[in-house]
Amino acid sequence: MTFMERKKLQFSAYLAAFAITTLIFILGIMLGSYNNNKKLASVDNLEQEIKMSTMGNEIQYLLMSESPCDYVNSTEMAINLGNLGSKLTFMESQLGKDDERVVNLKEYYSLLELRHWLFLNKAKKECNLTYDLVIYFYSNEGDCADCEEQGHVLTYVHKKNPKFNVYSFDVNIGNPALDTLKTRYSVESTPTIVINNNKFEGFTGKEKLFRELNMTETD
Repeated sequence: MTFMERKKLQFSAYLAAFAITTLIFILGIMLGSYNNNKKLASVDNLEQEIKMSTMGNEIQYLLMSESPCDYVNSTEMAINLGNLGSKLTFMESQLGKDDERVVNLKEYYSLLELRHWLFLNKAKKECNLTYDLVIYFYSNEGDCADCEEQGHVLTYVHKKNPKFNVYSFDVNIGNPALDTLKTRYSVESTPTIVINNNKFEGFTGKEKLFRELNMTETD
């Protein structure tokens, strides 16, 4: 084999390697683009689903408020809120907490939570019922070192004895209704917990929560 033939063979090999590498690179881009488009389509579908769910929850609240004593033991509203919260958590993980769609839907979800809290407050008064309502004010802006742990503690206590409702509100959401709630309880720092109108500022451990809720860890 002559020198020129060897050079041509090497060039052909280089060309083939370059072509294969380029093809793999292009396929990688195409696959990544496909996955991204698929993810965005999934998020868009979920966003529409959440909008329909929130509308249904809003109408449900209005219907149940007409006769709260008939529906006070119903868990449907709480279950729907829980499912909606899980979907919002998924959207936040996919798009980020600062995404406009996530922020808007999170604000709307907070308003639905507030409505559910108002409904149960009304039921407590009109139906002579005794149960615990817990409001949890938090911040996820990186300025609350104990908020994540406080959330875990509340979840733990609720799983041990789900006899109370927990409503979590991000203090950074700018909304007149939530601003009124924060003013009502003079919320100036996070975490802040309100249990049946009794306010606790700063981190609240599980032992104190159990005592305040008249619960034991083995209940």
